[in-house]
Amino acid sequence: MDPGEHGSPGGAANSATMPGKADIVAPMTIAPSLEECALQLREEGWVTVPEVFTGSQLDALREGLAIALDAARAEGQILFREGVDVNDRSLRVLHLLDQHPAFRDMVEHRTVRDLVSSVLGNQYLLSSLSANISLPGSESMGMHNDLMAVLPEPWLAPYGTNLFICLDDMDEENGATRYLPGSHRFTTNDMASDDDLRRTVPIPASAGSIVAMDGRLWHTSGANRSADRPRRILIAFFVASFIRTQYNWGALLPDPVKGAASSSLRQLLGLDEGNMGVRLGYAAFSGTKQGVDPHAH
Repeated sequence: MDPGEHGSPGGAANSATMPGKADIVAPMTIAPSLEECALQLREEGWVTVPEVFTGSQLDALREGLAIALDAARAEGQILFREGVDVNDRSLRVLHLLDQHPAFRDMVEHRTVRDLVSSVLGNQYLLSSLSANISLPGSESMGMHNDLMAVLPEPWLAPYGTNLFICLDDMDEENGATRYLPGSHRFTTNDMASDDDLRRTVPIPASAGSIVAMDGRLWHTSGANRSADRPRRILIAFFVASFIRTQYNWGALLPDPVKGAASSSLRQLLGLDEGNMGVRLGYAAFSGTKQGVDPHAH
């Protein structure tokens, strides 16, 4: 199951920290330094880093997605994930890493690695890399967090981080990602409610920007109400090294891609050591018996 392939659980809402208006919009401007961005990610559960990918880098990512989409259609892959998305105006391309070198460069980008390390430390894996294309007329999917795809509740520490790389400008009109403020402190499903969608806040971002989220943060795709503006995002989900990845990279990737991979990419994909490389001193274990975020001291 890819990040986002979840339903909307019921239960009592924890509304103490939730906004009362649905028209609040997350700010476009963010902390100027990467250190401050990392701090916001840990404390608020999300952050936008503007225009990380520009020029030829952004063009290559767009080209790579077009190639991957054509390949998926040629192979007869199911692009509309029934039960995940509401209608076929939302497309999901699930296997990207071997489709274009730009995707492999992207997951090794310094800003990407620094953001993930700020939450997970130095021991983590790429769980999956996919894309969501929200076409005009697409609807919001169910509220969810991404950690539930790889780890059962209770979620006591930030064991996952999801990065959305925007290939288009995204705003409320064309389906910007919406998040539930404070929900990265939820530890169980029953802390969420079916009423939470109206409390969500859209995150506008420009093309080439990264929206990074704590894996526990509850969110959803926005509905695309534009006339002609698709919203394309790449979704890179990273998890702590002791968690099984959603994709079996060793089986999925062609041998030439694995053979050409750098040592750091092989480590990121778990191609060599696997879980044998996990140290018991993993930093995020600290304080988990009490359900305490190790960064919230």
